[in-house]
Amino acid sequence: MSPLLNKYNLGIEALLCAILTLSLIGIPASTFTTPAFANTPKPPANTVRRSDPGGTLPLSFELNQGQTNERVKFLARSEGYVLFLTATEAVMALDNPVAHQKGKENRELRSRAEDSLPRTPRRIVRMKLEGANPEPQIEGLEQLPGTSNYFTGSDPADWHTDIPSFTRLAYAQVYPGIDMVYYGNRRRLENDFVVAPGARPDVIQMTFSGIKDFEIDRMGDLVLRTEQGNIRQSKPVAYQEANGVREDVSVSYVVNGMDHVGFQVGAYDPARPLIIDPVLTYSTYLGGSGFDQGYAIAIDSLGNAYVTGATAAIDFPTTPGAFQTNYGGGDAFVTKITRSGSALVYSTYLNGASGNGIAVDSDGNAYITGEAGTT
Repeated sequence: MSPLLNKYNLGIEALLCAILTLSLIGIPASTFTTPAFANTPKPPANTVRRSDPGGTLPLSFELNQGQTNERVKFLARSEGYVLFLTATEAVMALDNPVAHQKGKENRELRSRAEDSLPRTPRRIVRMKLEGANPEPQIEGLEQLPGTSNYFTGSDPADWHTDIPSFTRLAYAQVYPGIDMVYYGNRRRLENDFVVAPGARPDVIQMTFSGIKDFEIDRMGDLVLRTEQGNIRQSKPVAYQEANGVREDVSVSYVVNGMDHVGFQVGAYDPARPLIIDPVLTYSTYLGGSGFDQGYAIAIDSLGNAYVTGATAAIDFPTTPGAFQTNYGGGDAFVTKITRSGSALVYSTYLNGASGNGIAVDSDGNAYITGEAGTT
C-alpha cells in the first residue's frame, strides 16, 4: 500500500434508523477483510478535522454491522445523499426533493406526508468500477473515538450498537497495482486512485446508472444529470511526489465507448507512484444555527456559485466588509462561493427581506429579486 494514502475526516451520527436500503443494493457480495494498511502519513495541515463555526460535521465512514444490506461494506451520510460503499460500487441514495422545498409549501408537504402520504423513495445513483477486482481488501483507517447505535423496533435482538466509524477507507488492488482511498473533504466525497510504479492508469473505467445522461463540461468537470439535480465530479488532479515536493501531472476525464469514463494522463515518471484525485460534489452546507433556506442559485463562467434565500440565523456566515454583517431579524442572504465549494468570496445579510431569485452577468455582478418588508 502506498504511504501516500493520506487524508482526514470526522463525524459521528447515531440515529434511530429504519432500514434505508431495503432492496436498493443489488451488487455481487464479497468477503470483508481487514489488511494492515500501515505507516500512512498524517493528514496535511490544511485538512479539516472538525466542523467550522456555522458549518457541519465532515464525512465519516461507518462500518456495516447489520444495520443495512449485507452487501454494503461501509456507509456515510452527506448533505443531500446517503452513500453505500460495496466492493466495486459507490451507491448514492439521493434525498427526496420535498425535504428541500421552501417556506409554507414545504411545511404543508411535510405535514401531509407525515399524516397520510407514503414516503417517496430515494432516487438511486450507482458509480461502478468496471473490470475491477470483485473482492478487494477493504479497511477503515483512523477510527474515530465515538460509536453509532441503531435501535430499530422494541426487540433488542434487532438493535445494532457500538458501531465504529473511520475518517478514511482503503481499497487495496482494485485494479492490478492500483489502490483506492475514500475520504471526505468537508462534506464532499473524494477518492484517490494510487497508481503504483509500472501500473497502468488507463485501466480505470467508471460507469454510472440511475442517471439521465452525463457530460464532461467546458470546465473539465464530469456532470451526471439526475431527476433530482446534477452530481458533479470536479476536474481531476494528478500528482507525484519527489523528495517531499509535489509535482502536478496533467489529467482529464475521457469518455471511452458509449458509457465508460476514464482518465487521460499526461507525461509522468512511471517509476514513481501517481495519485489521481477526483472530487464528488452533490451539495455543500451553507448556513448558521437557525432556520436557513436557499431559494435560488446561479453559476458564473468560472464556476463560482451565487446563492440567495432567507435565514433566521444570527450566526449565518458573512464576510468582512460585506454590505450587512449582523443579523437584522428575518433577513435575506446573498453568498458567493468558490468553484470548489471550499470558501466564501463574499456573504451578506439583507435586512427584512427574502431572496427568491438570482442572476449573474459576465462581470460577476449578482442581481437579486425577492420580497422585502417595510423596514
